Amino acid sequence: MSDAPEPLPYVSMEAVAPEAAALPLDSSVYRERRSLLTDHREVSQFRWDFKASLWAGFDRVRFTFLAEALYRERLANFLDTWSVVEVREVADSRFDQAVVIDTGKNRCFIGRMGRAVLMERVRTDRDLMDHLDDFVAVLAEFQ
Repeated sequence: MSDAPEPLPYVSMEAVAPEAAALPLDSSVYRERRSLLTDHREVSQFRWDFKASLWAGFDRVRFTFLAEALYRERLANFLDTWSVVEVREVADSRFDQAVVIDTGKNRCFIGRMGRAVLMERVRTDRDLMDHLDDFVAVLAEFQ
């Protein structure tokens, strides 16, 4: 990840899961993919023993209606794939749409602001609602 451009469009593991960030990681990957309709960036950090993991996908699309559709797709795919304990809609006017999802061992934030969509899944027992300001900052910076 040292070759990745700074700043990256995600909230760091040190911020959302400091106990996991203290563990040595086996893999840290940053990817970019650009197309006519979207700029996609992805960050993945994990340990093979699954004691620490973070995955973040950020997209900036050309049109707002595409961001709305992408948000709905990301949410539906996550709910179909993971055993979900709780889904909380975020009632914060800074987001156009946002949810925090608890799967037991993992927490996930999916949010949209304008043409930007961020999805971040972290293995932690900490509440991602405590990091809404951080998620707002990422979405606002990468508009």
